[in-house]
Amino acid sequence: MNLHEALKIVKEQVETGTARPYRAICVALEKLELDTFVPVADQLQPLFERWPKYSGMGGYPVPSPVSKFGAAEMYYYALEESLMWTGEYGDLRRELLDFLLEETKP
Repeated sequence: MNLHEALKIVKEQVETGTARPYRAICVALEKLELDTFVPVADQLQPLFERWPKYSGMGGYPVPSPVSKFGAAEMYYYALEESLMWTGEYGDLRRELLDFLLEETKP
């Protein structure tokens, strides 16, 4: 499957609540079999950089909605607390997922 098809699966998992609460977009995509040998992170990075809310950090593209955390700190906090897809941070992740789907449309 191509990147767009894989992103649709991740979106469905998030919407139906079957996405693991600690699994980020990149990790979820890595669990699927894509029809390319190009690493997922390498495919996503240019897309992240085009997202208007991009944090500026390649490995942590979602900005922190919490002023005391940077993007990386927020990621690890959400990971530890299983908050990857909930609250304001989860909403930002969903926005990024929708953006990625739009950008990868065939």
